[in-house]
Amino acid sequence: MFLLARKLAPAALIAIFLLAGCATQNTVSRGGFAVLKVNRTLLDNYGYETDVVGNLKGEASYQYSLRHEPNRQSGGRFHIKWRAPKGSTQVRLVLDVRGLTPANETVRDTLSESFADMDGWAEWTTLDIKERQFKRLGEIMAWRVTIYSGDRVMAELPSGNWYLDIRPDTSAK
Repeated sequence: MFLLARKLAPAALIAIFLLAGCATQNTVSRGGFAVLKVNRTLLDNYGYETDVVGNLKGEASYQYSLRHEPNRQSGGRFHIKWRAPKGSTQVRLVLDVRGLTPANETVRDTLSESFADMDGWAEWTTLDIKERQFKRLGEIMAWRVTIYSGDRVMAELPSGNWYLDIRPDTSAK
């Protein structure tokens, strides 16, 4: 019995790793295009993400305080790390955002930026949601970043809840 368990242990570990890979977000990457990472932060009334620079703990603490004090929020910022193959032209990075208003209505908005002649390295692009747009969206609940080459989707990375209904279930009590 012990020998059987020892022989099955490596196979079980491999199965666990393969299943864990299946549980990742729905991503699309083709032809050397990829959305690698998306970081979302809030902006304070002065348009800053933090009151300290270079102190990760302080930055996280500041973001925590902004999340819990909506009256100090003036916008949102998305830092997107992505790549396109060298020489790519007509590349467009699109951020779709869904928010939930205090009236429990879903609101959607889109931001985009176009690029020409990519150098093949991973890029960081920052897209800001300004005050009027931010207030209209309410609380940002879900997002999706898509890379287009011409009219063709080449890469996509959605938030974990992009394909779900973001409104809270009010029938359950």
